[in-house]
Amino acid sequence: MLVDLPYYFLFGMEHLYSVTGLGYVAALLFEDSFFTHFFAQFSLLVVWCFIVQLFALRVVSTKSTRYIVVTSTVFYLLLMVILAAVMYMSMLQAQGVQ
Repeated sequence: MLVDLPYYFLFGMEHLYSVTGLGYVAALLFEDSFFTHFFAQFSLLVVWCFIVQLFALRVVSTKSTRYIVVTSTVFYLLLMVILAAVMYMSMLQAQGVQ
């Protein structure tokens, strides 16, 4: 939060999206759509956790690297789609549109 404050003041960014994520860029490209919420899920922390998880699973698993990468990627993308859909639907309900 404190890391984001200078960027909010300097660039006039809204507090809706993190500086380390793609949410602000997506908000410029797509106006309050599902894609804005989907790309807001991608941040440096999520990418870093994904990479660390891949290395850890590769060490402790007997499965192939390709299987681990594909399974983890599908899981992360599915989770991000579900989270984006929930946030988008809650935004629509807050606006009174169904």
